[in-house]
Amino acid sequence: MLDRFSAPWLDRSNYPLDWNGPARRSTPFGDLSMSIAERFAKVAAEHPDRIALDDGVARVSYREALARVQALAAWIAADTAPGGLVGILLPTSADFPVAMLACLAAGRLFVPLDLHYPRQWIADVVNDAGIAAIIGRFDDAETAGLAPEGVRRFDLSKPEMRDAAFAPVGPDAPALLLFTSGSTGKPKGIVNSQRALLQRVAQYADAAHVDAGDRFLPLSSECTIAGLRERLTALLTGASLHLIDVQCAGARQILNRMRESRITMVYGVPALLRALMQLGDGKAPSSLRNMRVGGDAVLWSDVEALRAWLPADCRIELGYSSTEAPIMQWFVPKDFPQDGSRVPLGYPLPGNALAIVGEDGRAVAPGETGELVVRSPHVALGRWTRGACDPTDFPADPQDPSCRILRTGDLVRLRSDGLVDLVGRKDRMLKIRGQRVEPGELEAALRRQPGVHDAAVFPRRVGASWWLIGYVVGDADVATLRASLRGALPAALQPQRIHAIDAIPRLASAKLDMKALEALDEIWQRREVEGARPSSAAPIGETEAAIAEIWRRVLGQDGIGRDDDFFDRGGDSLTTLALMFGIEEALDVRLPVTMIYQAPTIARLAAAIDSRAAADFSPLVLIREGEGIPLFIVHGVGGNVMELFAAGRQIRTPGPVYGIQARGLDGREAPNTSIAAMADDYLAAIRKAFPEGPYHLAGYSSGGLTAFEIARRLGAAEVASLTLIDTQTHARQWPLAVWAAVMRRRARVHLAALRAMPMRARSRHAGSALKSFSNKLLLRFGGGPAAAQPDAAVPPALQAVYDATLSAITQYRPKRHAGPIHLILPAVADPHMADPVRLWRDLGTRLETSVVPGDHRSMIQGANAQTLAAALSRALRP
Repeated sequence: MLDRFSAPWLDRSNYPLDWNGPARRSTPFGDLSMSIAERFAKVAAEHPDRIALDDGVARVSYREALARVQALAAWIAADTAPGGLVGILLPTSADFPVAMLACLAAGRLFVPLDLHYPRQWIADVVNDAGIAAIIGRFDDAETAGLAPEGVRRFDLSKPEMRDAAFAPVGPDAPALLLFTSGSTGKPKGIVNSQRALLQRVAQYADAAHVDAGDRFLPLSSECTIAGLRERLTALLTGASLHLIDVQCAGARQILNRMRESRITMVYGVPALLRALMQLGDGKAPSSLRNMRVGGDAVLWSDVEALRAWLPADCRIELGYSSTEAPIMQWFVPKDFPQDGSRVPLGYPLPGNALAIVGEDGRAVAPGETGELVVRSPHVALGRWTRGACDPTDFPADPQDPSCRILRTGDLVRLRSDGLVDLVGRKDRMLKIRGQRVEPGELEAALRRQPGVHDAAVFPRRVGASWWLIGYVVGDADVATLRASLRGALPAALQPQRIHAIDAIPRLASAKLDMKALEALDEIWQRREVEGARPSSAAPIGETEAAIAEIWRRVLGQDGIGRDDDFFDRGGDSLTTLALMFGIEEALDVRLPVTMIYQAPTIARLAAAIDSRAAADFSPLVLIREGEGIPLFIVHGVGGNVMELFAAGRQIRTPGPVYGIQARGLDGREAPNTSIAAMADDYLAAIRKAFPEGPYHLAGYSSGGLTAFEIARRLGAAEVASLTLIDTQTHARQWPLAVWAAVMRRRARVHLAALRAMPMRARSRHAGSALKSFSNKLLLRFGGGPAAAQPDAAVPPALQAVYDATLSAITQYRPKRHAGPIHLILPAVADPHMADPVRLWRDLGTRLETSVVPGDHRSMIQGANAQTLAAALSRALRP
């Protein structure tokens, strides 16, 4: 027991939070007596026009964010009982921080629910925790299915106004219920107070000297304590919070976002940062001033690579914490002497007392290994058990009841310089890719599978990562087990290998014989190397050899066979990015990241790459596989289909989903110069892949014109559906009355602008407006310059496609289609364009419309892509 310790608490750290940190100064965060909601309201009042949230689609000021928080808080307070749990089931977007702050303002515990997790995981959390309400966007049937009957839904796609009074609760009130892995096979909930969250924010802000000029980009989920800390630190200091879904975005997209938004503060786990550095795409943005790393073991090789990649004045800050408590942190000096492969965890945070104890509960001598124990007023309040917070696991300190005690289970040793080294785990809890997991949860999941009579899991250290090796007894098929687990467990809990054995080795005490399990896995590996398994065959040919070398470098393994499965070898979403970018650089090919899922072995991947090189250009690009009626989505004016992937992957249809890209993108062929030529070209490719209809057809922007023309060529009998996504005809084809109405509207806008301008500026603006109207007249009645130019410089091939497509749009005159049309429109219409409903309502047998958030560009991006996918899914139904 802890009360039997013999003076175990270490001397508190004498190092300030910003030791070796930034040189810049900032106002200290201050005391923690103000609630999170009150603090946010104060910050919003100080910086009303500053951008608070930017998710790549929406940009929300502090004034607007506060208004949204208060409106949603009133709705929550009116429709839920005090003490009820409110789940947040939202993607990485501006919506999530608003929902989080609204729950805190209304005095309700919020429960983050990760949309990337399997349905069963989410269902277990909702049911076991007793969640009373869920905040989400439920216009998507898939998301709606995650909210059980009887649970109140706050649908942000259909907000309701309430006039309920609410007062923020105090900082010591429960704020957050966060679920992590548990040994019982069920998620385990940890309850934290607002004060505990504020402590994490205050220490981070004071260590890194955060102020309103910073721009944060957290590379971690909002469903982790680190991700929540990053979001709150930005919003409670007046900084700008930039958001990106790291599970959907590629490494290059993340790096581009860092550069475009001039990010100053980044947090990431080591595995993700390694993928970013391996892009070979130059240095990190010069705007970066603080790189915080945590969530997993950090190696000295990681620090050396970061030093070479980051700007010279960017600090590297390491954090060590758990969902239960903030524990240690430090800035790594450039000249710090390296000892071993792992970087020390850091110095104890202020407010914490640490002890390193042996099995007898007494302090071990400095330099000896023992379990780390934390005493702090900021330890979690308890675990969520049977619908209530149970403090049993975090008892009050007998000498100071204001503090609670956490036994971390981590084995550490105290260094002579006051830093703490991590040695290992006392129990079996691991951190895999920044997530805490309990191998017992995988064991429990294996035992639930049909045909499995017993199961065990052995964690094996491979380089800087952990692998989970599963062992099963019974007649279950290993491939079937893998498929089932992929639909039931998060990525960090997926086993790298599963072995079928006759009996689980155990000690006389009935505990698992871990040495025997390790020996069994080593036997399996030797057989593979010796060629007992077909997968040990060596790579054949130059392409396979090149891929094998990249594979070896990315996974840090030797002895890889041409038929080995990338994911069986430990590949995950982060190493996938590094692998595919490495292949692109080495072989000078452009590949979809999804190709590794379709061809996960060296042999299959090489064959796919060689066939792409040898094959003629095809306009069809597979977005998602399936069985059933295929869907084809035609490109917009730029010719590329990458912008359609975000929505295309989320469309709910049993058949495959293809994007149609423009001919000429490869720079070897001339692009099509008319909609008719495009329709003939694309229809031939569709017929070659699928000789018989019916087909679902869709087109985004100008691609809707081509989809429409393909539908006309096929006839209604072969068109299962036709969907136009914010598609306009060219102004030259608008009815005269429509064109004249738009011109009058533009004239009113220009006149209003002129009245608001100083006299000296009016003549210049008037000249520009007259030139614009002259161009519009020329375009309407024949001739004239191009209507627009691309937003930025592009390669010659893309420029040629753009010009050809724009010319094709100008000349196309749509004729009637003998079938229905579904038109999807953005909520924010372009006032300078004609109403698409008027343009299309007489060109089909029936016109149906739906509206999705965003404008013409943002309707297909970020969180809006999910809503667009839901609308398109509905349009595909008969």
